[in-house]
Amino acid sequence: MKLVSRQTISDELANCLLPGPVTLMFERLPCLPAEFNPGVVNVACRVPDCPIVSTICKKLGQPLAQTSANVSGSSLNPTSIDHFRDLHPNIDLILDAGSIISSGEGSTIVDLTVESGFRIVRSGCAEKETMQKLKSFGLTKIQ
Repeated sequence: MKLVSRQTISDELANCLLPGPVTLMFERLPCLPAEFNPGVVNVACRVPDCPIVSTICKKLGQPLAQTSANVSGSSLNPTSIDHFRDLHPNIDLILDAGSIISSGEGSTIVDLTVESGFRIVRSGCAEKETMQKLKSFGLTKIQ
């Protein structure tokens, strides 16, 4: 995260939240190419608890930059390759590692662009646990 964003939380808290069903949003650093989400001032970082993603990142020796698994604003959390049909024309590569066992609810998205505070952008599947962890590290919920 530190490579691409102004991280406002401790590494200890980041390690407590990730990997898992949580997406952390920070202010993006100027080192990110302008073509990567042009006009967007923040960047969202997620480390899924997914063996295939972990293996790919370890083999590459770096994180992956990728789009969301769904169309922005969609409540559907894709759990099989068939759920990506709307995105197929825009996708260069799809790795099918089989169905994901999931509630179908997306990750909890947390805005951490404000020092010592957080805002839940999307409730997702881990809101309660995520808020408890954030508060236990002294962060305050902001509206």
